[in-house]
Amino acid sequence: MKTEQKTMAALVPAEQGTVRWIRAEPSIKRRLQDLGLISGAKVTCVFTSRHKDISIYRICGAHIAIRDCDTKNVYLK
Repeated sequence: MKTEQKTMAALVPAEQGTVRWIRAEPSIKRRLQDLGLISGAKVTCVFTSRHKDISIYRICGAHIAIRDCDTKNVYLK
């Protein structure tokens, strides 16, 4: 039985998750890691735009806006 993995893109405001891994091309993966998205990091969705094309997350105490196309590559526990 295959279970679907939850990504950051699936978080709704006030929902939290823990980063498990990132699956993206090396340059995007590095950029996301530089923002604090490393294995074990806590992530909280703060705001999602109406069209769900960009969201704001609390990562390591900072509020960071990230495009939905990038958050679909960050898998959560």
